[in-house]
Amino acid sequence: MRTQKMVILLTAGAFVWGGFAPFVPLSAKVAEARAETSALQMMWQTPIGEGATLLKYTKSFAEQTVEVMVTKVDLNNPYVEVKPIYGTNGRLTERQTITQMAREAGAVAAINADFFNMSKRGAPFGIVMKDGQLISSMGLISYWYSLGITGDKRVLVEKFGFTGKVTSAATGSAYPLQGINKEEYNPSEGRKSHQNQLNMYTPAFGQTSLGAIPGYKDVVEVLFVDNVAKEVRVNQPGFYIPYNGYVLWGHGTAAEYLKKNFPVGAIAKVEYQTTPLNEEWTQAVGGNVLLVDQGRPLTSFQADKSITSLNARTAVGVSQDGKTLYMVTVTGTGNKGVYLDELARIMAEMGSWRAVNFD
Repeated sequence: MRTQKMVILLTAGAFVWGGFAPFVPLSAKVAEARAETSALQMMWQTPIGEGATLLKYTKSFAEQTVEVMVTKVDLNNPYVEVKPIYGTNGRLTERQTITQMAREAGAVAAINADFFNMSKRGAPFGIVMKDGQLISSMGLISYWYSLGITGDKRVLVEKFGFTGKVTSAATGSAYPLQGINKEEYNPSEGRKSHQNQLNMYTPAFGQTSLGAIPGYKDVVEVLFVDNVAKEVRVNQPGFYIPYNGYVLWGHGTAAEYLKKNFPVGAIAKVEYQTTPLNEEWTQAVGGNVLLVDQGRPLTSFQADKSITSLNARTAVGVSQDGKTLYMVTVTGTGNKGVYLDELARIMAEMGSWRAVNFD
């Protein structure tokens, strides 16, 4: 009997996004272009599992030859699956290496995706959805694209969003829910990510909720079990989160809302959705800037120099029909890699209709 093999996308990019700094809107930047001295050349290919082929390419820019490793996934094959994996034992903030995660999941291939702050617990900035369950909502970063998979096994590169609200059953008062399982990050709105905001933490975040964090005064957390408030804390370490519970975290006006509406015994109703709503999303993982659109490589990017400069890379591309996925890593001499516009050319040359930078 044939068994399914999974090709796995990781949600833990090894990138340091430092502590909060006032956000400066990023203008479109053109990376430093180098002369292209050879086309993309395939060196070898080999099947590595049902519907998955590993290919090695080389390409040259100026005097540098880069190595491009591609896992090509055929989503028409019923025996292949593509899913995100994260953390350890289903907890975002309990880190382990790519190799360990892939081995734990029984994956035939795995690459880095998304970004997180290595000085914090390690929750990703972007979206994580697995088997239709939202593990981490998309952060408020307007220029980011992500990879999503639909119920009919099409892979799409899209901008994802999140909306939600919490309502008191007793008073009917509601407050917007900003996100699920998010640590502090830099939104593109130009503010502190958790200021005056209400956030939710589930067992997928880790053993404990966010708790009090530097730079936020009078943080309120309420522990809910089966939607009933069990305990209220102010400026305390995070709660242990039971399997049938969650924690609502509030600062400023959101903290006042929690204190007023959710004493012990109060009942909460939590509602949220992931956008866009025109597809039935089953899997999703956060990315970064768009590289290829309608088969054409982009030449300018809304990203800072640390992203556009010479780096080793991971990226994903999708075919126009959404049935072929390209999982790509690029390295060069001394692990220097390529500029972002060079990565875009590579992704377009191998056949991507749309592509997104991952790491």
